[in-house]
Amino acid sequence: MEYEIYAGLYEEKNEGWIWTNDKSVKSGDYVQIKSNKGKLICQIRKIDDNFRNHYSKRGSGRKTFDCSKNIVVVSDHYRDKLGGINTGKSYSLEIKKVTSWHRKMLAMLGHPNDVIKISIVLAIISCSLGIIGLILGVIGFVT
Repeated sequence: MEYEIYAGLYEEKNEGWIWTNDKSVKSGDYVQIKSNKGKLICQIRKIDDNFRNHYSKRGSGRKTFDCSKNIVVVSDHYRDKLGGINTGKSYSLEIKKVTSWHRKMLAMLGHPNDVIKISIVLAIISCSLGIIGLILGVIGFVT
């Protein structure tokens, strides 16, 4: 499906979501977005009146958008992951809902905020060490 690409808000540059008016997904869903040059997994926020008013408020220098078209408002971090797509142009993107927990964890590993990336890596290491400890404990108990 063709989507018009708009620049993400500066104050949301380290957030792990993009905004869209796509009716096939709900706000808060994790989705995989594919372009012909790249793909990513992130969280979706739905464009509503509040977002539109904030995005295009007077003096912000940002364009107003036509919600009769398919729109994606995305930060430079995620635009780069999609293959360096540019704002102000239309691109063919495939947006599909992600339901598996391990794919949602991949979204955290690709998050623009380093604190989130470090947290998920530490969580994976902790769980791995816990499983190893459990296995060694069971082996020690059995033998």
